[in-house]
Amino acid sequence: GHWSADCKVLKCAKARGVKLCSACGEYETCTTLESFYQQGDYQSARATLKRIREVGVEAWVKEREGGGAA
Repeated sequence: GHWSADCKVLKCAKARGVKLCSACGEYETCTTLESFYQQGDYQSARATLKRIREVGVEAWVKEREGGGAA
């Protein structure tokens, strides 16, 4: 299951020492993440990580809370 101890994406992030895939140096070419996206309708997850990578986590949280773009 997603985000269980057996989740490939979670294992990969832990092994690379990142909390979010968007913080990984191999984010743009990650086959693990791309494989995850192909398993279902995860376009919103893809868009979220892309936005976090663009503006950073703190600005993304503010956007989600209605604080507007940074």
